[in-house]
Parts: sequence; structure tokens; C-alpha cells
Amino acid sequence: MGFKDRWDILCDSKTNKTTGEQNSQNPVLKIQPMPQLLKKVNTTISFVGEKQFIDFLQKKLDLLSLSERKIIVEVWANKDDYIKWPKESILLIPSLVRLRVGFHKYSLELTRKFKEKGIPIDSRTNGPAIMSYLFAGGARPSRRGSDHEWTIHHIYDGKFALENGNQSVRAVNHGDHFTESAGVVAIHPVADALADEYFFFAWMLRLEAFKRFGYNPDKVFANT
Repeated sequence: MGFKDRWDILCDSKTNKTTGEQNSQNPVLKIQPMPQLLKKVNTTISFVGEKQFIDFLQKKLDLLSLSERKIIVEVWANKDDYIKWPKESILLIPSLVRLRVGFHKYSLELTRKFKEKGIPIDSRTNGPAIMSYLFAGGARPSRRGSDHEWTIHHIYDGKFALENGNQSVRAVNHGDHFTESAGVVAIHPVADALADEYFFFAWMLRLEAFKRFGYNPDKVFANT
């Protein structure tokens, strides 16, 4: 069963499903309660204060309009069309952080490995993160409206901290995370906007990284 099915979406602006009568009211979006949803997403994941986490996600969704929820659900239901992951977790260059200005330099050994894999050298400020993603086997599709490729996005970008008094990791400023491929995705512009704007979408990406690689820099998730 796909994620879209698990959400149990019902959107019908013409017919009342209970009475069969026609109506002109706004479309109705029924979303399965969050506890059941998250249990189906992965039953092997717990949260320190799991109930609080579920309630917190639900509250974030409840704040959104119908149209926003529909977009988020549709994109996540088809996430493989919008998000590409690396094949493995690799910390390419330990201790490295993103430069504010200037260009990165790579060792002769790394340069040789990049050439062997056919990865072009990218010395720009975010270049090491891009190269880490590609080095770990990630694909980077081309955009339709420009000559650029999909954005390489750090899923831990310092935003959407949980309301527990702790800051969320900003990967580009940490040597253990800037070039950690487990925390980097190639992301379609539409999904990129959702990850930047919505708590729920950002944390679903982080949950997915934990499921795939055990990546957990905010120390939120734990195996049961």
C-alpha cells in the first residue's frame, strides 16, 4: 500500500458521499489520524516522548489550509518523483564546514577518486556537499525550466527545531555533517519549497534519513 493510500484522501467537491446529494461546498480532505499514520510509516521508530512528537506533527498540519495539506500529501505520496537519495552514508571530508567565501581545495587522493568515478570537481562553497552526494551514488536529475540540475539540499538546515529547548543542527556549520551524504538529497524545486516552508515535510525527510541510514544528528529517533 502506498503512502497516498495510507493517508486515506477523500476530495470530492460535487457529491456528498454520505447522502449522495450534490453540494457546492469546498472539497473535503480527510486525513487518517497521525498516530495510525506514523505507525504505518515505520513501526520500528520511536521518539523520545513519542506521543508528544505525534501530537506536535498533528498540530503543525492542523494549522495549514486545505490546499496546503493537499499539496504536501500529493508530493510525499509520490516522493520518489521529487526526492533522490544517495545509495550509502559517507562522511566525505571529516571536520570540513562550508566556506562563506572562497573555494574549497581537495587532496590529491580525493581528486583521483573523483576522477575515477567521473565526478567533476566542484570547489564552490557548497561543492563538497554536492560531491559527497554524488560520490555516495546519488543521482541529480535536470530541471525542466532551466539548464540547472536539482538542488542539493541539507535536510538538517537549522530550521524547524522541536519545541524542547534544543537547536536543530545546521549541517553546513558542522564538520560531522556538512559532507555527510546521509543528510543530503537532490530535490525537485517543488519539494525543495515544501521542505523550506513546512515543518511536517522537513521532518518527514529527516525520518526517512533515519530509516535509510540511521542518520540522527538531532538525536530525536531511536530504534525500539
